[in-house]
Amino acid sequence: TVFRRANIPYQTVLGRGFYERDEVKDLIQLLRFLDNRTDELALAAVLRSPICGISDNALLALRSAPRQDETASAKTSGATRRLFRALREHSEIAYITEQEHELLERASHLINRLVARRHHYTIEDLLRYAVAESEYFAVIAANFDGAQRLANVQRLFTLAARFERSGNHLIRDFVRYVEEFEAIGSRESEGQIDEAANAVKLMTIHQAKGLEFPVVIIPDLHRSKNPPEFSFMLDRHRGLTLKVPDGRGNRMAGCT
Repeated sequence: TVFRRANIPYQTVLGRGFYERDEVKDLIQLLRFLDNRTDELALAAVLRSPICGISDNALLALRSAPRQDETASAKTSGATRRLFRALREHSEIAYITEQEHELLERASHLINRLVARRHHYTIEDLLRYAVAESEYFAVIAANFDGAQRLANVQRLFTLAARFERSGNHLIRDFVRYVEEFEAIGSRESEGQIDEAANAVKLMTIHQAKGLEFPVVIIPDLHRSKNPPEFSFMLDRHRGLTLKVPDGRGNRMAGCT
C-alpha cells in the first residue's frame, strides 16, 4: 500500500500478496458468482470492478430504488431486490442515469453470456473470455503498475489451467483451492514482468542470494522482537518524565 500511494511499481517475489491484488480478486469474485448465482456480494464486487465499471449510486439504485412506474405515486414497495434480477430489469428502475443504463446493459449481456458458458468452457477459457469481452486488460493497463497487473492476470490464467490439468474441473473447486491457499498463508509469486522493467522487487534476503541489483534496501533493521522499554517520555502538559533506578534492580517512574 505504501508503494501504491507513492505510485511506485513493485513486484512481490514468492510473497503473500498475489491473491490480494485487485485484479486477481476481481476475477476470483467473478468465478465465485458464476459458481453460485445467489452470491450477492460476489456479484456486487464484479459490477463495481473494472470488469463492469458500475458506480456505487447505480448499485444502490439497483438494490433499493423504486421502479419507474412507482416514482409518480406516493406508494413504493420499499423492499430491496436481488441484484441479478435487478441487473436484467435495470431499464425499469428509477434514479439511474442514461450513461449508467448503458453500462448496466453491457454488464447484463456479459454476465448472461458468462453464465451460459460456465459449464461449457474451461476455467481458463472462461476467465479469458471475460477479460476479452469486458476489455479488462485495457482498463488495468492504464494504472501506474499496469505491466504488473497484466502479468498477474496472465499468471491467474496459468494457475487455472494447471489446476484443471490436475483433474479438477469445477469452478467451485478452484475457488475453494484459492481460499484454502490464502487461509494457510501459502506463498504465490506475482506474475513475472520484463526484467528490464523499472519496478521495486520485494523478496527475502534468502531469495536474493546470488542476484545482483544496483540498489538494495533492507528495511526495519532497527526493529526488535521485544518492544523497547523507554526510560523517558516527553509530554506537552506534564513535561519530561523519567524512569529512575529504585536500588533493587528495577525502575520506577519519576518526574522532573
